[in-house]
Amino acid sequence: KQKLVPRRRVLSRSADLAEDYRITSDNVLHLVLKLSDLNLITVRTTCGQEIEFLVDRYRNVISLKHHIFQEGKGFPSQRA
Repeated sequence: KQKLVPRRRVLSRSADLAEDYRITSDNVLHLVLKLSDLNLITVRTTCGQEIEFLVDRYRNVISLKHHIFQEGKGFPSQRA
């Protein structure tokens, strides 16, 4: 799910060497990653506990806040 793109040419075969594409030390390479539709997000609370979420990458921040609120209901409050 990743590819390397030097000079707007995708490295098509993983067995090829960089010299086959005339890549030198002053070339800029772009690494293109294809992310899955789910991202793993780890939230550390102020009381030190961690919660992991699998979040659809097309959801908004409000959705993530709702997940955190629902999962964090059992945690002790920092407010006195």
